Amino acid sequence: MREPQPSGNHLGRALSSRRRRLNTIGSSIAEALIRAKGRGIDVRLIADKTTPCERNSAVGPLAAAGVPIWIDDQARIAHAKTMVIDGAVTLTGSYNWTRGAAANSENLNLISHDVVAAYAAHWRQRLAVSIRFDRKEDWCRVATTEAR
Repeated sequence: MREPQPSGNHLGRALSSRRRRLNTIGSSIAEALIRAKGRGIDVRLIADKTTPCERNSAVGPLAAAGVPIWIDDQARIAHAKTMVIDGAVTLTGSYNWTRGAAANSENLNLISHDVVAAYAAHWRQRLAVSIRFDRKEDWCRVATTEAR
């Protein structure tokens, strides 16, 4: 039996080995996503409506690196914490996509095969109701002055 490994180890391997597409809900792990984008991976992100306005949000650096970002302003919070990789593997769990998450007792489940299609469909559904994000200044000004 193999020893369990911290969630961050699975995540690092998954991000460094993908060749085509990364769809994620949640916005941290920015450095790894930016490196993947730099390698030519199609990285796309859906964040919830509060994420771009948070103090240490990674949305700005991701957008600056050319990662297309959409804001799901329909859901109160994007609590899915899901990544669909190449349409073949899904990472999901309590893992919060932050630096600190690797030190916490959080889980990150790697799912492959038929179940991945359901996660990919969920990602597409959230994308369909999300608004394209370009700049923090535009979004945070609108999000705080208008009821969304």
